[in-house]
Amino acid sequence: KLDDFIHGKSLPLKIPKDVLVFRDYIKSGNHKLARRLLEHANKVEKLALVNEIDYKHSTPIYTAILHGYDKLVKVLITAGAKVNWLNDRNTSPLSLAVQHNQTKCVQHLLKANAIINKHVLKIKKNKINKVIQSLLQEYIQLQAPFIYTSPLQKVVHSGDLYKLCKLLAT
Repeated sequence: KLDDFIHGKSLPLKIPKDVLVFRDYIKSGNHKLARRLLEHANKVEKLALVNEIDYKHSTPIYTAILHGYDKLVKVLITAGAKVNWLNDRNTSPLSLAVQHNQTKCVQHLLKANAIINKHVLKIKKNKINKVIQSLLQEYIQLQAPFIYTSPLQKVVHSGDLYKLCKLLAT
């Protein structure tokens, strides 16, 4: 049956068996088969698969980000993955992507309106690559008028991520 699925034949999903198959696709970074499985799921099944919570309170997007599977991150987001979910360490997918310098993953998350929370802002500037710093600064500047209506807005518009972190940490 798996060969039928791989070669494009439609198969009915059988949750929870499909959860195990989907997990394997996530762990191996197989975005094509993950997308294929999601295409054959109804809306409820799709949301259940992409937002399944593991023992660390993480969802499949965390695994994809951790391993740098940016195409898989895009598939998960398209299917309805929660981009602002917090795991048991209060880490968001965006925070994890920034910590691991996963530039493409950061781009996908920002396009999906991931929130830049205090955990992202507290990551030391010297630990973040220049491209990601630039993406975050640009995103903050674009979103600032909608997020901030205080003196903080001035620092946000300056684009200085370090000053912003210091200000928010106090």
